[in-house]
Amino acid sequence: MMKLKELLDIVIDSTPYEWRDIGPGSVSLDEDDHGMFAVYKPDVSLSLAWGQQYMGSPLDGPGYEWRKKFVVHDVTAYYADVRWNGVTVHREMLLSVDGSAGHTLPAPSLRAEETLANRITPMQREFARLICSIPNEQGNTVDSAIEQAGFVVADDDFLLSRMEDF
Repeated sequence: MMKLKELLDIVIDSTPYEWRDIGPGSVSLDEDDHGMFAVYKPDVSLSLAWGQQYMGSPLDGPGYEWRKKFVVHDVTAYYADVRWNGVTVHREMLLSVDGSAGHTLPAPSLRAEETLANRITPMQREFARLICSIPNEQGNTVDSAIEQAGFVVADDDFLLSRMEDF
């Protein structure tokens, strides 16, 4: 039996070379508007899907002042899913900022109190790095975008409190 934490550890500890990039829109069975897909080569039961746009509240209110640190202030949010046997078992939100420059950020918790609003977990950072580097497009921009936005990679105490979100 696979536990969720074990599965997430496999994903976070993997390298982009362990994933087969299936490419945009090439999985016809998917009905949730993800545009990108990848399969974990050592165990094809594990896959990633990303690109489904977040259609919730606008991302321009309190807590999003950091977006003004980028040349283009628009923020687009999208989902990235971890799937086991085709079923989504974990979902993260990623943010695309700076227009055509295409920087990607992990999304801080939308429910975080103001003092934690720009904090992300080490797992969120690693997941964003992986998602961005599978298609080999921009894996190296995640860290610079995190720094530019002024996000803080949180300590273990914050990580433990965020685990309630899972």
